[in-house]
Amino acid sequence: MTRLYGRAVAGQRVHEATPQSHWKVVTLIGALRVSGVVAPMTVEAATDGEIFLAYVEHFLCPELRPGDVVVMDNLSAHKVDGVRQLIEAMGAKLLYLLTRSEPHRKGLVQDQANPARPQGPFHGNPRPGHH
Repeated sequence: MTRLYGRAVAGQRVHEATPQSHWKVVTLIGALRVSGVVAPMTVEAATDGEIFLAYVEHFLCPELRPGDVVVMDNLSAHKVDGVRQLIEAMGAKLLYLLTRSEPHRKGLVQDQANPARPQGPFHGNPRPGHH
């Protein structure tokens, strides 16, 4: 990012070179376990389905153990053909995060359509006996 302000001797200008769109895109892909980061990969490009599939096959799958759960967001590159098959072939399970528009789909939001229905042990009251 180019600085908008700078310091110079009184009465003199600040001179600074600025890049003119000559930077590179570097993407870091990795997985996270309780023990730390595993299967890191960097690529000098934006991630597309082909790159992500190669990451899953060559970096992620060798780290997976039977019973692992892989959670991904809904980036289209995460949903290309072959990703689920590779992960499940290692004995792991693949889950996608819900989008903001679909929290009801998996039953995560219950009883919000009927707020008059009592909920919880205190029926919505934080302390028993207080209404």
